[in-house]
Amino acid sequence: YGLDRSYIRVLDAPLEALTAEDFDKTLESMALRRNNIESEMEYLREIEGEKEDIEDLGRELDELDALFAEVIDRKEAFDKAIKLEDEEN
Repeated sequence: YGLDRSYIRVLDAPLEALTAEDFDKTLESMALRRNNIESEMEYLREIEGEKEDIEDLGRELDELDALFAEVIDRKEAFDKAIKLEDEEN
């Protein structure tokens, strides 16, 4: 397991190179991944799977939640930049 933040373009690309759709797609993809992890954890608990596997998924979920927060912060910065640009025009 373990997440690689490099697949999340919106965290590293310059704001001016991004669109609202980039953020929407990223957040949608992350939400789907989060749901999949939670489902897998629930399944492992139901079948009394290995505690270590469940803990690994819990760590992955924590990492994903931290990335979610970063993406949301970055989206807020993007929204502010767009608003400022619109006000200037």
